[in-house]
Amino acid sequence: MPAIPLPFVIALLLVILLVRLIHRDQDGPNDRASMIFIGACVVMVIVVGLRWSFDLPAIRFIQPIVAATLPPIAWICFAGLARTDARMPKRLWLHAIPAGVVAILSTGWSAWRPPIDLILAGQFFGYGLALL
Repeated sequence: MPAIPLPFVIALLLVILLVRLIHRDQDGPNDRASMIFIGACVVMVIVVGLRWSFDLPAIRFIQPIVAATLPPIAWICFAGLARTDARMPKRLWLHAIPAGVVAILSTGWSAWRPPIDLILAGQFFGYGLALL
């Protein structure tokens, strides 16, 4: 009997949630931020499922880069909820630096095994503290 990897089941549930949010009657900035974050989570879970199923070198390269984009997306989407003025900060490009560093380190992974997992854990911890 064929088995469906769990990340694909989670991705399907997230897509159902995303479609329900899209087809809701009210659409505010909170809903838009939630939709962007859920869409990013869908991409991440699909990449995890592909890595789990196939373990191709290209997917192995892309997975930490996609993971490095998730904390900045969460911060950009939800940090404005606590502010009274919902304007975005001016220097959003600074949040691309961690993903760029992880991308550079991922290219050299086969040569010297950089501590990508430690960097990702620190990034998730730092952005989590910033959201709190």
